[in-house]
Amino acid sequence: MAGPSAILVVSPDDFLLSQKTKEMLDALVPEENRMFGLEIVDCAVDTVDACVQALRKVQGSLVQQGFFSESKTVWMRDIGFFDDGRLQKSTTLAGALESFCDWLKAPGIPEGFKLLATSTSIPKNVRFYKTFEFLAKQKTGEIVSVPPPSEKDAIERALEVAKGLGLPLSKPVAAAFVARVGYAPRELVSELEKLAVYTRGRAPTNADVETVCTMNAGGEFWDLTDAFGQHDLAKTIKVLHNLYEKRLEPIMLVMQIQARLNELYLLCDSLASKRLSDSGRWSSALGEEDAAAVAALGPFNVVAKSAWRLGSLMAQARKWTPAELKRARTAMIKAHERMVSVSVDAKSLLEMAIADAMHVSK
Repeated sequence: MAGPSAILVVSPDDFLLSQKTKEMLDALVPEENRMFGLEIVDCAVDTVDACVQALRKVQGSLVQQGFFSESKTVWMRDIGFFDDGRLQKSTTLAGALESFCDWLKAPGIPEGFKLLATSTSIPKNVRFYKTFEFLAKQKTGEIVSVPPPSEKDAIERALEVAKGLGLPLSKPVAAAFVARVGYAPRELVSELEKLAVYTRGRAPTNADVETVCTMNAGGEFWDLTDAFGQHDLAKTIKVLHNLYEKRLEPIMLVMQIQARLNELYLLCDSLASKRLSDSGRWSSALGEEDAAAVAALGPFNVVAKSAWRLGSLMAQARKWTPAELKRARTAMIKAHERMVSVSVDAKSLLEMAIADAMHVSK
């Protein structure tokens, strides 16, 4: 068999990892040869003894020829040795890993054998990963890193899946959908199926997405900050109560609102000064003085946001004046300071601060 004898495939997304693994297996072991030409060692184990046994089994399999097959691939599946801090403290496991990695370097995997190792996460500073880096430099190994899907990839995937479901999904609604459910392929498919059942063949709207689709774990604050930015007090308080039920602390939520106010201030000021056009194009980079002024308001990342998100934020910014945003930000800073300095009912304090912040807005 030509090519590297040791291949490590890593991806934080389990769906993309399984896709890439299937692709690699198809290239390494034809379907008709898998009964005798493929051996799978499950490495998703959580005890020291099981980890050591898995390593020994992999090494043993890489020197034992399969029946009725001139070549053999050993799949080291779902390596979980490095996700558990307790396992990493074991000197027994450390010794077994050191011995295994030294063997991979010399004498190395015998001719006619292949090692395919897969994992969702392997730190680059551990001996196992560094061993594959060494093998890659020697042209006997390869590291295949599959990055998580980007927003663009997720939107294209959503449109493709929606088409297969017979769901007439427009690109703007697809962008809103992805912003809500995240980029993970498995979640995209399941949430689109829910949306298709709910809309029953009609074109879904942003309101449908908000009603039916589950917010992804990383975007649980967006409903709150969007409702606040849109100056919808009733909706903001409703979302706030939902987040309280999820046991999210008020201090985390006030920080999210402060971050949104920073973004809205930058956009509001940029629209007024013509540095940002109504179409969402920046006329020029922020000057040193402007950048310093904005930086004083806190960190922001509006420029890096997608076209759809930027458009949504611009619509929110138009509902405020710079003076109103400054007043709202002052209300949030005072609430934040009280939460950390005195004993108060933080939930009620945040609700009052939100109502105060919106009082003079349009």
